[in-house]
Amino acid sequence: MRVLTLLLALLLASPAFAAEVVLKTADGLSLHAVHEPVAGAKRAVLLVHGDGRSAADWKFLATKLKQAGISTLALDLRGHGTSPAAGPTPLSDATWAAMSADVDAGLAFLRAAGATEIGLVGAEVGASLALLAGAAAADATTMVVLTPGLKLHGLRFDAALKAWNPRPILFIVSGDEAYAAKSSLLLEAQATGPKHLEIYTSAGAGAAMLNREPACEGLVLSWLLGTYDLSADQARGAAPQIQGSEEAMPTDGPTLEEVIGK
Repeated sequence: MRVLTLLLALLLASPAFAAEVVLKTADGLSLHAVHEPVAGAKRAVLLVHGDGRSAADWKFLATKLKQAGISTLALDLRGHGTSPAAGPTPLSDATWAAMSADVDAGLAFLRAAGATEIGLVGAEVGASLALLAGAAAADATTMVVLTPGLKLHGLRFDAALKAWNPRPILFIVSGDEAYAAKSSLLLEAQATGPKHLEIYTSAGAGAAMLNREPACEGLVLSWLLGTYDLSADQARGAAPQIQGSEEAMPTDGPTLEEVIGK
């Protein structure tokens, strides 16, 4: 705790620059993260990468959020980037489940830095981890999930979504990622709060969509800033369309139970 307090004091003394920080998890692991502070900001965003990725995925989004007055923290989950795995590799489902403590540590850091409203952005399995931790956090106010899956590395997204409801959630997926697209359709139907499902044509997966699809970054920013207009979604009242085509996402295929392997 003394180390964290000293670290925060040093960071807040020089708020203009990104800083590499060390987070301590509840199970005793030291994780690497990148903090982009904004002096006096009460709003912050926690960024959680996907399998095999790192905090570097979020560099440009973090810069844009900082310019908008929102602090960010990008994690290197255990076994990723420069964070230790604390277990055998390849990572087991048990290790992935333990990563919820990594996200909890990120939330605690942002609170200690002064944030009272925290948004979360997660990519692929990082979306599952963000939702699991955010659902249990009263100060988690909004969520963006990129290429989510109903069940990834043993993590169930639908159960966490029930606990997250009725808070706002934005789903973003590419139509060429079949499992994620089907998952997103089923999950969006279960979300009870403000929500939007954006389906791009061939945008790839996870944080890569921020670079491959020109409109993606702006959509994420507007959602996190609270400026996205939900009235158009309500007026549409139709099946989500693949962006750039007249084609609606298919509604046939496996049921929720089949996808999660019940």
